[in-house]
Amino acid sequence: GETVRADACRSRRVDLLVQLGDPGALRTALEELIDLALAREEWETLIDLERRLLTTCGDTLPAAERADHRLRQGTAAVRLGDHPAAIEAYEQGIDAAESSGDEERLARLLRQLGASELQVGASADALAHYQRALAIHRTRSEVMPSAIALVGVGNACAQLGNKAEARTAFNEAAALRESLGDDKGTAAIRKATESL
Repeated sequence: GETVRADACRSRRVDLLVQLGDPGALRTALEELIDLALAREEWETLIDLERRLLTTCGDTLPAAERADHRLRQGTAAVRLGDHPAAIEAYEQGIDAAESSGDEERLARLLRQLGASELQVGASADALAHYQRALAIHRTRSEVMPSAIALVGVGNACAQLGNKAEARTAFNEAAALRESLGDDKGTAAIRKATESL
């Protein structure tokens, strides 16, 4: 009832703003719809809205914001199990993050890209992306993100059949998690190491 009518009004507002050629108001309206789709976990709608925003307003967005929109688009694709679409979104986000010079965003996108690449069997690509993210995290002295990237390195190495390298990465990740007092995370990584 009421929700459907409100959604229809929002969609008509966006259509009208497109016709009027008001990019600022259109961006605001689309971002409101994106937030709503995210809160409702409506992943297909979110992807469509992100695509529409980036197509109509992408040139007016700062590179860091374009990176964030691509990250959300990729994450929604992952929720739908569409890793090839996620990879495409993450790669575009990486381009934007590199343009912005924001290493934190870049490293996050590289980790997400690596995770989707592992899902489609692109282990060598995943390894390269996780290693690049790890290098950024180490430079910034970020312990938890480094541990997360090391788990990705370990998984990629394991998929590639490099068990010794996988074990080394997992052990380093476990040590980092342990240094943070994360007993549950440490135990999970040690268990993965034992299964190699």
